[in-house]
Amino acid sequence: MMRGYLEKIMGLYTGSDGDIQKKMVADLLEGFPAEGLNNKQVQVIKFHFPEKIGTWENTMQKTILLVRNPVDTIVSNFH
Repeated sequence: MMRGYLEKIMGLYTGSDGDIQKKMVADLLEGFPAEGLNNKQVQVIKFHFPEKIGTWENTMQKTILLVRNPVDTIVSNFH
């Protein structure tokens, strides 16, 4: 939801560390045109740290840290 707010309210493009070869990630391209990008083309990158440590080089200068309640993520992690 945070990415949606940033794109709609602030007009930013948001990317992610997701692999667009995977269907669940590719489906996000409908709502997020920069899904799967994690370079200077996007202003905000959603990443799954620490789940995916070392999947891409971190070149960030600033960070928004959004931590979800682990209980609320059980269903998401299951899928």
